[in-house]
Amino acid sequence: MRKGMIAIGALLLSSAVFAGGKEPVAPEVQTIVKEVVAPKSGPSGYVDIYYEWRGKSAAHKKSGHKDHLSSNYGTLHAEGELQIDERNLLYLEVENFHAVSRPGPDDLWETEDDHTDFTLEFTHQHDFLGGVACKFIFNNNDGVLESKRLEYQARWNFAEKLLNNDFIQTKDFVLAPKVGYNWDEHYEYDEGAGLSGFAKDFYYGVDLYTYFELPLNFELEFNLYLTQHKYNRAIAENKKKNFTADVELYLYNTTKLVDLSDKLSLSFYFEGGFDPYSHSNRKIFASDMGHPDATDGYTLYALPALRLDYKVTDNWNIYLVAGARTENIHTSSKEAQGWVWQPVAQVGFKVEF
Repeated sequence: MRKGMIAIGALLLSSAVFAGGKEPVAPEVQTIVKEVVAPKSGPSGYVDIYYEWRGKSAAHKKSGHKDHLSSNYGTLHAEGELQIDERNLLYLEVENFHAVSRPGPDDLWETEDDHTDFTLEFTHQHDFLGGVACKFIFNNNDGVLESKRLEYQARWNFAEKLLNNDFIQTKDFVLAPKVGYNWDEHYEYDEGAGLSGFAKDFYYGVDLYTYFELPLNFELEFNLYLTQHKYNRAIAENKKKNFTADVELYLYNTTKLVDLSDKLSLSFYFEGGFDPYSHSNRKIFASDMGHPDATDGYTLYALPALRLDYKVTDNWNIYLVAGARTENIHTSSKEAQGWVWQPVAQVGFKVEF
């Protein structure tokens, strides 16, 4: 055995000599250093500010009643979201509506009332009860029907447990029981005295908020609001209670058409749907619709437009939108407003941080 080991050693030595006497070279070991990006710390969010102009609406020749047309008006819209930490979220929205031109004494059209809407929302995410989120909402509207609203919601988002495949992605599916209080002017129709009345409204119910991503850059939003109202005085049909159901359905699409430069792009934009469809089991819509028998109403609209985006930085975008809004308003289940169209333009910017 020993002789065999000596023979093998001699054979290996002679092979090294015939190979040029070179020592064996150890294989190279490459060390790959991967850069570790630290997770973003601190608050994050966005600010989105734009000005929207709507021109005087025009009825189509074959349909459209001229008593619901509107004049030029503008809206300054500002909203922002602040993710304070992984559990706390703050949202703020301010909208200022103002008339650009006003109707004359003989005009059939009217204009948007000058007013400002203010909304503040705070959401806190919990770990218990299946990850419930508590949301507090304060809303103030200083229009003709001045109102203030304070609402609490308990929210569960089931998006991860629902449809998520190559065809549809569920981004939100939120079930939200709610309770709130509304300081609002609600009018009831009285043939002798006309429209009159003021009421405070304690309400409760449940909301459903959903959002889906579809193929070909389409996005679908569906919201449902079921609310039981309890007023401090009789509002409609001499009743202090009223149940309402509101449905919102929106379809969105943004498709890039062409890159004009490294930072400038032109896209086709579309949105449309019900905004919203509303039902009441009492004749509560008499003040808004002008009909004492109105218990249903909806607005069906479509807004195709071109959108120009200029990307100043990765987090700062300036945009311009120009299009025409077409809508059909049903003031009750028996009477319908014909299709009308209205030019719309927006200019604004969005900053993310």
